[in-house]
Amino acid sequence: MRQFWPAFVLFFRMRIIPKKTHDFFYNIVTSVLRARENGEQEKRGDFIDMMMALRNDDCNQNSKLVEDDVEITDIVIAANAFIIFLGGFETTSSTLAFMFLELAANEEVQEKMREEIRQVEAKYKEITYDSLHELTYMEMVIQETLRLYPPFPTIQRVCTKDYAIPETDVVVRGHYCGVPYLGHPRDEQYFARADAFEPERWREPRAPPPPGVYLPFGDGPRYCIVLRPIRSTVVGVNSLVSRIGIVKSAVYVSG
Repeated sequence: MRQFWPAFVLFFRMRIIPKKTHDFFYNIVTSVLRARENGEQEKRGDFIDMMMALRNDDCNQNSKLVEDDVEITDIVIAANAFIIFLGGFETTSSTLAFMFLELAANEEVQEKMREEIRQVEAKYKEITYDSLHELTYMEMVIQETLRLYPPFPTIQRVCTKDYAIPETDVVVRGHYCGVPYLGHPRDEQYFARADAFEPERWREPRAPPPPGVYLPFGDGPRYCIVLRPIRSTVVGVNSLVSRIGIVKSAVYVSG
């Protein structure tokens, strides 16, 4: 709503997040900013330090803002910190929930993944960076989960150049464009048995899906920042699946 009808949102003072949540994150971020600026807290080279360095950059401080530039203020830093937190937490938890749902419904997939984990654990004795790269079947399970249950139903971008919509006289620029994504990964045109949970479809060698079909995190230089947090869930799944079985509850309804 804020993107497609901002005047409506501003007029009615509609909030995306509750004020209590807004104030909580803002106060935390600003307290950390003041502590590091005053030398009360050591710098760690993290996101806050990167934003502080950007704000202190000569271009940001001593020159006039040009079109499309954003002044790095406390509220901008707090907003970006909140987006990173929300993106990493919500998308990871929803992906794990849907993965466990499919593992409970497909016991053969779960057992195959468990066997791979145990073989890798026996080889390395502990979880290491190299061992994660050998969990190829688990990676296929994650990819298949993201295909059926992408974190975002639409991908939104701003058209920055003149674009003529084919077979029309309409030219757009500066508009928000929403690409509905839920339909592409479940289209039989691109994936055989598209509604089925089949991790083997991602086994190498394979022909990649056409461009624009498999985009759970978007594409290009502005792909979603949660790609790395979701991939890191491999560690948690590794520890969990290797030790317990995931089963359907008595009230499970297939389909």
